[in-house]
Amino acid sequence: MRGVAMSQGAATGFSLGGSLTVVLLGAAAGLAAGLIYVASTKLAGNRMWWARLLFALVVLAITLRGLRPVDALRLSLFLPLFFAYGVVFDRLWARRSAAIPTQSETVQAT
Repeated sequence: MRGVAMSQGAATGFSLGGSLTVVLLGAAAGLAAGLIYVASTKLAGNRMWWARLLFALVVLAITLRGLRPVDALRLSLFLPLFFAYGVVFDRLWARRSAAIPTQSETVQAT
């Protein structure tokens, strides 16, 4: 955020309220992205590539809506973070899903 402000010639500074706002908005965005991921996996069923593509497109659309104005600097700063978030989120979700036994596995174990 500081890099964007400096490149625009805006005054930079630190405030507890501003930092808290960024952290809370990030947490809300993460929760929303999690819900979108769950919805995309439910819609796509066992076709995980479709689920990932749907998730990426929806979250990218929301991200680009929030980047105003969209310019080369903002895209170069935020798109790598967007893609890294998507990959890490998907890998962690896959690991979590693999660790949780399914209902049929639970019934067979008893």
